[in-house]
Amino acid sequence: KVGDPTFIQPPQREWKRQLINKDFANNNLLSSIIMPHSGSLVRANIPIFGLAYGENFKEYRVEYGEGKDPASWIPVATSNTPQTKEVTTADLDDSADVTIHGNLATWDTGLKNYVYLPSYPKDNPVDLKGVYTVRLVVIGKDGSMAEDRVTVEVGDVIPNAWGGVAKSRDGSVSLTVPEQAIMDSFRLISIKPVDNTPISLPPGRRLIGQIHEFREGGEKFTKDAI
Repeated sequence: KVGDPTFIQPPQREWKRQLINKDFANNNLLSSIIMPHSGSLVRANIPIFGLAYGENFKEYRVEYGEGKDPASWIPVATSNTPQTKEVTTADLDDSADVTIHGNLATWDTGLKNYVYLPSYPKDNPVDLKGVYTVRLVVIGKDGSMAEDRVTVEVGDVIPNAWGGVAKSRDGSVSLTVPEQAIMDSFRLISIKPVDNTPISLPPGRRLIGQIHEFREGGEKFTKDAI
């Protein structure tokens, strides 16, 4: 079986995970998302790896919501099996072209840039884009809880073999990348509107459109991207 696609592009900035959160000392429950890293660009099926256990463990649930501080949460997975194993490189080995499933959950963000059968037909309804927060909630038998969160960005994946188009969620900005123009087999690109961004304009100029942020900054192309 050909594996389902997974695209995770870690942030350029240095990242360091803090394993033990404050809830562990309070109620002996551990909630820790190990992967994806906070700030990553992601697309398609995203394995959620982490730790969820404790002396008082009852169950855990994985959820996601829109933005950095979601007003509501959508369930991804719930389990009453504790997860105590650290993620290793062997868990992420995709050399055999098999699907990578997270030990906590696997989150489907959709894949609209191209058709990938059987998982992603042309009419697949899932199409997330923008900033999302994933949280892991560990619940104890007495009702106590421990929580961990990561915030990621769902972008567009560009295959080097045939290129592609990255678009902002509001549809006002697009970046067309020709085939054989990127520096890897695949790259994730995100374009999103930015609010309240201070900008210094030359005298006599005024801003008439929305400011957008491209990620990652400094992306290199071997051909002109439009």
